[in-house]
Amino acid sequence: TLLDWIIKKGLPGYKVGRNWMFKPSEVDAWLNGPGPKELSYQKLFRIIQDRHWTKKQFAVMAGLSQAAVTKMTVDGTAINTSVLDKICTTLGCKIGDIVQMVPADKTE
Repeated sequence: TLLDWIIKKGLPGYKVGRNWMFKPSEVDAWLNGPGPKELSYQKLFRIIQDRHWTKKQFAVMAGLSQAAVTKMTVDGTAINTSVLDKICTTLGCKIGDIVQMVPADKTE
């Protein structure tokens, strides 16, 4: 996801050897740059729907509270990384497969 943001959306980063380095001040400026952005979990909900699960079934499988899953239905809501880790472990995916950064005024 980060590499995609670097290439397609201009996230400021510096390649040092095999690693990418980021200056927090530059990342903050990028995030707060033109137009507000928010997190969207629509990719996650498409996966759940494609697998014919209800949100409640998924919450049980992932070991999440129903409140955590409900909270994600509101785009822009920040979710604890431990919740994202449980989701990725359950689905066998990466974070970029379930979360994306979108302009605040339009959710994909």
